[in-house]
Amino acid sequence: MRYLVAAIIIYTMTCVWATGCTSSHTMGIHERADQPAGHVMQCQKCYDQVVETVRKVHRFKGRTRAVIKRHMCPSCNTEAVVYGENNTLMFQCARCAPDGVPCDSCRPPATTSQPGASSPGSQS
Repeated sequence: MRYLVAAIIIYTMTCVWATGCTSSHTMGIHERADQPAGHVMQCQKCYDQVVETVRKVHRFKGRTRAVIKRHMCPSCNTEAVVYGENNTLMFQCARCAPDGVPCDSCRPPATTSQPGASSPGSQS
């Protein structure tokens, strides 16, 4: 009987632990956005700036807009800004996100070339 109770407790703890990161509403620093509801960035450089800033800052506490990092993007030819507003890290770029999007919903740009595909000028 004692082993049965111990097995049930271990099973319950394992189930709770295993489902911890599958929920989009986790407690603590690790919060992820739902994958389908993401904003695909237009350029890799802006996406890299968002990832770098989120890794350094993690969270933003405050209601008023506060600029955290400015980035002059050579791909977009415009200034990109990572800022905090309403307790959320946001990103704004004239090309990638003109209206501003939450940083945790930013997704990497789609690649146009596939591995192994030959370029138009190459010969077989």
